[in-house]
Amino acid sequence: MLKQNNEEKLYAVICDCWGGLRIYNLNNITKPKECFVYESISNPSGFVIENDYIYLTDRWLGLKIIDISTPPEAYIDKCYYKSIWIEKFKLKHWHWDGIIKKDNTLIFLDGKGVSVGIIDKENNFELVKRYRFFDVINKAQRIQKFDNYAILSHGRFNGISLLNISNPLKKIKHLWTHDIDDFTLGAFIYEQNIFEQNIYAASSEEGVIILECKDTDNPKRIYTFKELGLQVSDVIVKDDYAYIADFAAIIVLDVSNTSNPKKISEFKTMGKFNSLYIHENKLICTNNCKGVVIFDIKDPKNLKEIGNYYIPGNPIQAEWYKGYIYVIAKNSGLWIIK
Repeated sequence: MLKQNNEEKLYAVICDCWGGLRIYNLNNITKPKECFVYESISNPSGFVIENDYIYLTDRWLGLKIIDISTPPEAYIDKCYYKSIWIEKFKLKHWHWDGIIKKDNTLIFLDGKGVSVGIIDKENNFELVKRYRFFDVINKAQRIQKFDNYAILSHGRFNGISLLNISNPLKKIKHLWTHDIDDFTLGAFIYEQNIFEQNIYAASSEEGVIILECKDTDNPKRIYTFKELGLQVSDVIVKDDYAYIADFAAIIVLDVSNTSNPKKISEFKTMGKFNSLYIHENKLICTNNCKGVVIFDIKDPKNLKEIGNYYIPGNPIQAEWYKGYIYVIAKNSGLWIIK
């Protein structure tokens, strides 16, 4: 949702890897219109929207700033791109979600660690800090914000790290790093208070790891869910149940006792599940063979598939918004399902 002249209109903003950044006008939901393309020779990998600007991380071109003060339909003629540190500030590693916003600051991954900049359109954009927590940060591929904390997922063999970002202009504090033996895809926290609950980390080969974080300096691994042949791509938690996207199955764990979760159900199908999203009592899944698959989870012990819509091109992410499901497919773009 973008606001133009105090009027909110619906647009989809998409990072399209080698295809650049694309904006679609969705106000006529049956006929989405591509109204802006930022062409890139590199990999746009993450962005945040703040007032009149999109702040975009680009793998090789660095941090880009796009003025969106005019309606997107006018961007092609009127927009401008402000390249920040094009040569000396390249983002040298692949990032999935490379940027977050905390108050009036941006926190983003780059080839040298974690950097912080001030959002100040009067003075362009000011880089104020660059943090480097050992070499492990060089491998960070994803940054996720949870209130005053950020979780870094390091990809292969480096697990996840927790950072205190309560005052990023003064200091970002590295609290801990927990090693995970294989590719770490990301973490899930059901609520924002990170120390009153557990972190669920998804690892492609090691499975689902549950970390207790009551001790801010020393997280405790209290459980690892792993089965023969398990290839986890995502995990999400609702109430006392964890839903796991496996290669060809959705697995449900009862996590009411996190030190001893119980597998209570499994739904097997064809294809590979890529991502999970929960809206009310529906679990919305993307699957590379079946497209979007929807389950009724009123009774987690008895998952019921209540619908699916085939989408070609390997759908990788889906979200519900006002009666529609918006789907991103790796090789076929944006899909909208009612």
